[in-house]
Amino acid sequence: MKKKKVTVQDILDILEKVSLQSLKTEEMRAELEKKLADSKADLEASLKKSSEEADKRNAEADKRNAEADKRNAELDKKFQETDAKIDKMVKLYGSVADNSRDFSEEFFYRALLQRSSLCGIAYEEVDRMERRTKKLQGEYDLVLHNGDTIIVIEVKYKLHLNDVQDFYDRKFPNFRKLFTEYNDKKLVGGVAGLTIPMESIELAEKFGFIVLCNSGENVAVANLDAENFIPKRF
Repeated sequence: MKKKKVTVQDILDILEKVSLQSLKTEEMRAELEKKLADSKADLEASLKKSSEEADKRNAEADKRNAEADKRNAELDKKFQETDAKIDKMVKLYGSVADNSRDFSEEFFYRALLQRSSLCGIAYEEVDRMERRTKKLQGEYDLVLHNGDTIIVIEVKYKLHLNDVQDFYDRKFPNFRKLFTEYNDKKLVGGVAGLTIPMESIELAEKFGFIVLCNSGENVAVANLDAENFIPKRF
């Protein structure tokens, strides 16, 4: 079979074809590099935005924590100042108190008699109540009455964490069992102390209890946001 003779034109055609393929490959490579560059830019922008948002959230959290620390410091200072006044009040009420517990009850009893409402709840009477049955017995330091709500308050000289827990777990629920005549009333719980650690306030507020402390010779609501605190009704 006779071989076909390769001409110069054949060679030129081959070179042109190779050049076109090479050019097409370069265009594809350039397009791919552009897409990769665009993707990288989008990713970097997204990461930068996420980082800025995270920094903003962290800054806001730091601000909130600083404000909380400031409030706690102010409360601690308030309680420290209160401790300095306790000796004076003990001398003032000492004649009616045989021990610190009796003194604390007498102080809050007298102070609450001077008021007519607590956390937006009006009351007409301040009482101390005690009852014993075959199965239960209970002594309630202060009970505030109005038409449809009873506020039951546990008083301590120093209100410890376990005092709050015991009142919530045992004494407060037993009130309805001992005083069934009030079962048609709403119950509100409260704790009071002349000295109250911050952890006791936080636990009491978690249970929805009013927290009372002394402010000089008067009584004050010690919940963290006292002006807006709404006690839980049981």
